Amino acid sequence: REREKERESMCYVHVHAEHSTKPVLSDIPANVLGSFFIGFFGTGAFLRVNNHNIAVFAAGNFMQDNTALQLGFRTGYCGALTTFSSWNVQMVQMIASGRVVSALWGYFAGACLAMSSLYVGIAAATAIAIVQQRAKERQAQLSTGLNEQLLPGQQTPQFQLAQPQPSTDGLSRTDVVFALLLLAMLAGLVTGCAVDTSEDEYAWHNRVFWFAGLFAPLGVLSRWKLGKLNGKLTGGWAWFPVGTFIANVLAATLDGVVAAVLNKNQDKWVVILFSSFGAGYDGCLSTVSTWTTEIYKLLPLPGDQQTHFRAFFYLFATLAVSCALSECVYAWTV
Repeated sequence: REREKERESMCYVHVHAEHSTKPVLSDIPANVLGSFFIGFFGTGAFLRVNNHNIAVFAAGNFMQDNTALQLGFRTGYCGALTTFSSWNVQMVQMIASGRVVSALWGYFAGACLAMSSLYVGIAAATAIAIVQQRAKERQAQLSTGLNEQLLPGQQTPQFQLAQPQPSTDGLSRTDVVFALLLLAMLAGLVTGCAVDTSEDEYAWHNRVFWFAGLFAPLGVLSRWKLGKLNGKLTGGWAWFPVGTFIANVLAATLDGVVAAVLNKNQDKWVVILFSSFGAGYDGCLSTVSTWTTEIYKLLPLPGDQQTHFRAFFYLFATLAVSCALSECVYAWTV
């Protein structure tokens, strides 16, 4: 009986041990991918190439008028795919263990890789949008030349993409489909939490996954609500994205609390629930993709006399405040 208890203990303790000893910058691939996506599928105004809601899609594409899908992809998927809090807590743990230089390098590399990925996404989308615009211009020139060759009374055939018409009959088909997908996903997660009761090592990993999936939508909704505070400051601070700043700092601080609790308590369900909360709620409350796009927006346009002060202030303020608060709540467990 004692040996069974020891084996069970090792299974769920391994979940926390793997989390706390995972390779440095292990969250960077997700941050890089999410930053690329949010740059590649940015608006025409953000990319400064056209007036489309999604610059790389044609004007008649159904996505152009579907604001719910645009919000869901950018705020929901890209924001949840990237995680500021997990990246930050890895650096905080390194600082607490005395590896300050390595932690500073981790912050530097993580920020540079995410920003570089955003720029690559923007460059790729800009190239595609320009090619599409040139093709449209060539088509217009051909149409003009055809007009000159037509006999009097003849008309040039028109090749216009059909514009999607917004639905006025309550919920759209997209709303219904995604509502059903959401219900199916939640049902699957709840079923996984209830049914997966085995005691092997992988079962504990699965339980963290199931519970993290239940926490994740709450983190996304919290970030979305906090994002509405952006632009609410007055005076000289109206430019500061205070909503995203609060979301990232709050998530980083909560993840510091999670790491501190897991460092002190090895109880089975404490490990599962706190690991799930850190990966699900904190991970989705924080965002790197939105953070990098806001830094990009604060950078001056070529030829502008404005300095880079605001962009760098926002970047360093987020990193410094998040690191300081997380370190305060984590250091007492070391």
